Amino acid sequence: MDYRSRYKTIPGLPAHPERTFADDWVSYYDLLDIPVPYSYKEIIAILHPLKITSQASYKAYVRDIGDKRMPLDPQGVYATEWINWFQFLGKEEPYKPKFINKDFILWAERIEEFMKEALGASTKVNYLCRFVRLFIEKYDKSLSPEAFLTKEKQNIKPLKLELEKLNTDNMRRSVIRYANEFLEYVIQNKLTEEDPETGEIFRVQNTKNPISLLLSNQSVTSPIRAETTKPCLQYSFVKKPSYGCFLSQPNIFVI
Repeated sequence: MDYRSRYKTIPGLPAHPERTFADDWVSYYDLLDIPVPYSYKEIIAILHPLKITSQASYKAYVRDIGDKRMPLDPQGVYATEWINWFQFLGKEEPYKPKFINKDFILWAERIEEFMKEALGASTKVNYLCRFVRLFIEKYDKSLSPEAFLTKEKQNIKPLKLELEKLNTDNMRRSVIRYANEFLEYVIQNKLTEEDPETGEIFRVQNTKNPISLLLSNQSVTSPIRAETTKPCLQYSFVKKPSYGCFLSQPNIFVI
C-alpha cells in the first residue's frame, strides 16, 4: 500500500512491478526488503502460550518486542486463515450466535429468531450457544435444529458427558432447560403443521425432542460427587466441647 501511494513521486518506478519484473519477481516483501511474516501456524504457536488478552495488548507487545516478522495487522496478513481475534489469541470465544461456526449458521439464525420472542432471552442465549458449541458442533453435527429434531437416531450421551464437566448444577440445569425451551419453540414454529380441511395439528414425521427427557434426570442435572452436599455443621456446635461416657464394652463411646 505504501509503494502504490508513493511510486509516482519517484521517476522510473512501475505501477505493477510484479508484471514489469515478472521473470525476477518474488514478492513485495523481497522488493521492499521487508521481513517475511511468520506463517499463521507459526505465529499461533508463539502467541497462545503468552496468554495475550486483547487486540490492543497484542499490538503493544509487537511494538515492544520489535520482531519485524509479527504483523501489526494480522487480519490483512493472514486474510485467508483469519477467523477472529479470539481464535488468533487463543481465547475462548463468547457464547453468542455470531460466534457459532459458519457451518451451523442455521442454529444461529433460529436462536436469534427465538430471542425476539422468548421472555428473558438475553439470559438464555449464553446457554443455548453453549449447547450448540459443546454438543451440536462437537458431536451431533446436525446443520440445523430441524435436522436435529427429525433425526432417526439421536445420541445424547456425549451431551451428558459435557454437562458433567460444567462447574455447577445450576449451569447444567440451565443448559438443559433453555435448550429444551428453544427446541420446543422450533417444533412449534417450524415442524408443526395444520390440516387446512380438518384443522388438525400435527408434527412433521419423526420429530422428537430428546432434551425433554433430561429435564427430570437427576444424574445429569445433579451428578453424584465424592464430597458430601449436606450443609456444614454450625460453628457453635463445632467449637462446643462434647461430653459423654465410655460403656463397659471396649471402643464404644456415648455422646
